Amino acid sequence: MMEKKELNNKQKKEILKAMVDALSWNRVKDFITSHHELLEKFQRGGWRLEPSKKDHVAKIIVAHTNEEDHIHLFFSWYKEKEKYIEQLDPFFQSDEYKNWAKEKKVIEGKYALPQKEFYKFYYCLSKLDAMIFLLFSTIQFSHEQIEAMMEIPDQQSQQDDLKFQKGKLSESIQSEEGKLKEKIKELRSEITKLNKENKKLRPRIEKLKEIEIENSETINSMKEELSRLNSELELKVEVIEHDMNEKLEKCKEARDRAKWYVKHFRAQLNEANNKLSRKANELERLNENLKELQTKEKELFHRILDKLNFQDLFAQLNEPDDVKDILSSLVKPPTVDSNESDINVSANLRDFWNKLIEREKELLNRITSIKASSIVEGTYFHQWADHKDDFDDLIYSLRARVFLANLIYKIIKQQQD
Repeated sequence: MMEKKELNNKQKKEILKAMVDALSWNRVKDFITSHHELLEKFQRGGWRLEPSKKDHVAKIIVAHTNEEDHIHLFFSWYKEKEKYIEQLDPFFQSDEYKNWAKEKKVIEGKYALPQKEFYKFYYCLSKLDAMIFLLFSTIQFSHEQIEAMMEIPDQQSQQDDLKFQKGKLSESIQSEEGKLKEKIKELRSEITKLNKENKKLRPRIEKLKEIEIENSETINSMKEELSRLNSELELKVEVIEHDMNEKLEKCKEARDRAKWYVKHFRAQLNEANNKLSRKANELERLNENLKELQTKEKELFHRILDKLNFQDLFAQLNEPDDVKDILSSLVKPPTVDSNESDINVSANLRDFWNKLIEREKELLNRITSIKASSIVEGTYFHQWADHKDDFDDLIYSLRARVFLANLIYKIIKQQQD
């Protein structure tokens, strides 16, 4: 490509614009749709991508593309220039060019032209096409070639095209002149026929005018009735629009309230989850402390536990029956083949305690999986009896473990005292 310093920015944009203008609409459309940022800039003003907006698309492309984009646009332009394709492609694909390019150390991905091939190319160039090749193609022209292309007269290709178009126009005029003469003859004959038809139709036209005058009052009456109906219709439309706007406002208010309720319940749910988590952590800590105490006082503690009558103790407990039932399951009644002294209360206590913790974790997982949307929508309460049982079971289990923890604490405290 030529040295960019030889042209100012305005001239470069004018040449780029001319190259884009020369492209077919399909190529311009494919280019801008493959560049999402350009397409967004084009559509901001509410423009539709259609052939009549090609000039506006071209301005967007000129204003917001870079050098790499210009090369892609050049190749699209080049594909529509058969005279250059026929001149250059066979040479660039030949072994002669490959050997010459290797000898001249032409950069890979770039092209160059020997002087002999350049002259063939030069004589079919227009001024605008020469500037497009210099600015945007990947052909590396020598300084002498650049100077020759810069000196191509602006009117050179225009004069050649003008001569060609003049000859074509002359032929077209002669052809059209003969066709027009034939058409004139046909029209004259048609006019004669129409004049005859007109004479026949005049009496009927006069009669229709009389009928039109007679029906004018009826038409005016119908127009008044139509005007009245239009007024009534407009009034009904206004009423319907007013009602619809009121309903829309109510829907918006209901949506805002629903959002607030969801946010409020979500905050409450998060707070409840945090409290449950803290309780679980606290219970876990108590469990660890209990294990430590059990390790230290294991031998003495086990003997004390084995002597305690848990069934009598649980029966006198001031707790709900569900809590007593849980605690009563700690000590199994003796079977026919065993006696009360055979029951290992301390082993049962450990298993009992661990099973309560596992059950509480399962209940916590179910409770903390509550979704705020199900509470707001009311679907959560469809199975409220089951959900309530989960909360009750968790509370009774926690109370049973708290009682056992207090009992163990008092036993150990008495031993310390």
